[in-house]
Amino acid sequence: DHLFASSIEPSCAAQLLEAYAKCQRSVVGLLPTPIEQSHLYGAATGTWTEPGRLLQVSKFMEKPTLEEAQQHLQLAELPPGQVLSFLGQYVLSPRVFTILARHVEQDYREHGEVQLTACLEVLLQEEGCYGAVVQGQRFDIGNPAAYREAVAHFVQGV
Repeated sequence: DHLFASSIEPSCAAQLLEAYAKCQRSVVGLLPTPIEQSHLYGAATGTWTEPGRLLQVSKFMEKPTLEEAQQHLQLAELPPGQVLSFLGQYVLSPRVFTILARHVEQDYREHGEVQLTACLEVLLQEEGCYGAVVQGQRFDIGNPAAYREAVAHFVQGV
C-alpha cells in the first residue's frame, strides 16, 4: 500500500541494489521520519558505515511507540526529532523465506500479525543487515490524504 518516488536518478529500488552490491548483505530501505510518526512504520538503528547513507543495523522495531523510539532509535547524526523508518522496499537474502515460513508454521505473531520485522530481526542475528537511506519519498496510499498527494505528485511529474 505504498508508492515510491526517487528524488534522484537512480530509482529507489536501484539505490537499494547499489547498497546491496557494496555490503553483500540484506538491505532495508530507510527514510528519516518525524519521531511522532514512528508508530506508523517499522524502524531501525545502528552504526553508520557511510554517514547519512548506509547503516549497519543493530536493531529493528515494528511500529515503536514514541517512548520506544525516543529510547532506542534516535541517532546523533539525524536531525533532532527524527528516526529512520522503513521505506517499504528491501533487498533480502533468500533465508528470510525460511524464517517467514517458520514464523507462519509456529503462528508467531506480533500485533496480531506475522511480521516481516520479526523475520528481519532473526536475519539480522544470523547474517547481519544494512539500512540504506533512500533519496526519495514514500506515499502511504492506504491513507486517503496521502493517496491524493501521490496522485498529484505523479500527475505533475514532480
